[in-house]
Amino acid sequence: MIQISYDDMRKRLEFSERRRKRLKTSVRRADTEEDGILWSIADLMTLLLIFFILLYSRSGYQAFTAGNHEAAGTPVSASPAVRHFKILPQQTAASRPHRTAAAPDAKPLPAASAKPAPSAPPPTALQQRVKAFMRQNAAKGLSVRWEKQRPVFVLNEKITFRVGRADLLTTFKNTLTGMAHFIARQKSRRILVTGHTDDTPIRTSQFPSNWELSAARAASVARFLIENGVDARKITIQGHSKYMPIAANDSLQNRQANRRVEITLMK
Repeated sequence: MIQISYDDMRKRLEFSERRRKRLKTSVRRADTEEDGILWSIADLMTLLLIFFILLYSRSGYQAFTAGNHEAAGTPVSASPAVRHFKILPQQTAASRPHRTAAAPDAKPLPAASAKPAPSAPPPTALQQRVKAFMRQNAAKGLSVRWEKQRPVFVLNEKITFRVGRADLLTTFKNTLTGMAHFIARQKSRRILVTGHTDDTPIRTSQFPSNWELSAARAASVARFLIENGVDARKITIQGHSKYMPIAANDSLQNRQANRRVEITLMK
């Protein structure tokens, strides 16, 4: 068994303590030296960045100044740092072109107008012929309306028949003759003749109801058209009695308007 005296142990502890302090001091010194190296590199990079920023700002300012002098007509020599860059000069208040006022006789640009409304289609040949015919016969009691581009001539009872009768009035035959000649010239058209009455009932031996009266009036007009040149093969007759009025049967004037014969030119 090895025995160590107290003095030897004390010496060894002191030696270990001195050695530990030296190691600690060495470690601190190494850390300080590494941190110093790192801080030196960071400072150098910062200084380089500041240098390049100053250099770039100076070159941009000189280029801007050179551009202003060129716009003003004053020659200027660029520094070596600027010669490697070609920066377009910015316009200033002095370099902007002077705008003169427009001449008094200058015509302004036309304003954007609203989209024109679609124009109505030109009248067809039939519409033009019907219009010309009505200008000559409107004063004779005739009227016309259009249904799906088909003319409908309206013959009122006042000028065609006596009340409750189906015989054409003599005074109207001259007008109806002119209409027959006009209709006969429309070779491509078929003719529909329709009789109408008001709601006043009729009960006679000749006309037991308004059905017979409306159909008889349509037949009288159709027969007259045929006798004056209209092709009978193109004519169709109808009687609608009181069931297709154009006005309410609540007054004498409206009932007279409902008692009519209509001639429609169909395709």
